[in-house]
Amino acid sequence: MKIGVGKMPIMFENGWLELKNVKVTYIKPNIIIGRSSLNRRGDSFMRIEHVDPEECVEEGICLFSHKSVGFGHAFHAMMSTYSGYIKKKNRISNNLRFVHFSGAKHLSEFNILCAEVEKRDLIHIHATESVFFKTLLFFKPIYKSSPSNKVGIRVIKQYLNDNMDRKTSAQVAILKTDKATNLDNIRNASGNMNHRKIKNVMTNNGIKLINHGKMNAKDIIWEVMNCNILVISWGATSIWHSFLPTMNSLCYCIVQNYYWREVRWYKKRIERHNLCF
Repeated sequence: MKIGVGKMPIMFENGWLELKNVKVTYIKPNIIIGRSSLNRRGDSFMRIEHVDPEECVEEGICLFSHKSVGFGHAFHAMMSTYSGYIKKKNRISNNLRFVHFSGAKHLSEFNILCAEVEKRDLIHIHATESVFFKTLLFFKPIYKSSPSNKVGIRVIKQYLNDNMDRKTSAQVAILKTDKATNLDNIRNASGNMNHRKIKNVMTNNGIKLINHGKMNAKDIIWEVMNCNILVISWGATSIWHSFLPTMNSLCYCIVQNYYWREVRWYKKRIERHNLCF
C-alpha cells in the first residue's frame, strides 16, 4: 500500500503522524521544490510504501513536507514541522535521526541546521534511493507564515546567538534577481529583477544586497537577525523576514508587477505583519 503520494494524503493526528515499517524512496530531486514543468500538479518528491517489518532498520524524523510546493511555502512548512517537533520532542527517542534529502539548497541547509541544534544525526536519502524505516515521524506542515512557526524560529535564533559571532550589516536586502541561478527562481523566473540595476539602487541607499544564492541558510538568518532594516521581494525571499530581531524591525517589500494580484488577495493578512510596500 502506498501513502502520501499523488492524491493520497498523509493524515495527521494531534499534529503528528507515526508510520511503522515503511520504505521511503526519493523520486526526483528536481521536484522537491515547486510546480515546475516537470511537476505541474505539485506531486510529492518522495514515495512511501508499507513493507515487511523484517526489511526495516532505520528510525527517523522527517521535517520535509511530503507535498511539493514553491520555496517560500516549503520553507514555512519546514519551520512549522520543526516547531511541531520541538513541542513533542520530550516524547521522542534520542535514537531517531533526521531524514535528509538534498536538492533544494536553502531548504536542505535549514534541515541540517535543525539537526545541528537538536544534536541529532542525519539519515541521507539520495536520488532514486530507498531507505527502510521501522519508525518514521512526520509533523503537520503549515505552508504559510503562522504564529506556531515562532517556536522553532526562537530556538534557531537563540542557538545562533550562542554560537555565532560575525560582523553583519545594519541594512540588508535579500531579493529575487536573475543572478541567483541555483535557487527556486531559475524554475520560476517570473518577477526576477535585474541584479545590476537593483544593486545600484540598494547601494545608493546604503543597503547591502547580499548574494544569498551563494550563502548558507545559517549565514542568511544571522544577517537578518542582526540588521535594523531588511528589504525583501515578494515571493520566495520574503520568508527571511521571519528571523528579524524584533517585531518593530523595519521590513520593506518590493513587489514586482507580476505579483500585485497576489498582494491584493492577501492584503488583510499582510497588514498583520510589519511590512511596508
